[in-house]
Amino acid sequence: MLNHVKANSYIVGAFNITNLNFIGHLINAAGEEKSPIILQTSEANFKYLNLEEIVPVIINASKKSTPICLHLDHSENLKIVIKAIRSEFTSVMFNGSKYPLDKNII
Repeated sequence: MLNHVKANSYIVGAFNITNLNFIGHLINAAGEEKSPIILQTSEANFKYLNLEEIVPVIINASKKSTPICLHLDHSENLKIVIKAIRSEFTSVMFNGSKYPLDKNII
């Protein structure tokens, strides 16, 4: 997705998602605009959003629409990062800022 974006000089919106209903609206708008989209969430949203439920919804929608990237943003919990990867998130960001530098940089 990002290679195409760079080669064709346009931007992709990244939107924080908190519930399944919001996801549908974002996907519909991306489809209408024929634009890829990045949907991102964080650990804080898992109080309202079930990680295992959103992935199938987004994968199914991306088959019918434009490309969709699902991103886990700033996770401080390695178990959640692994769970997101196994659930087919497109990308993850682990936030190791609370660790000393030698533990943070791998």
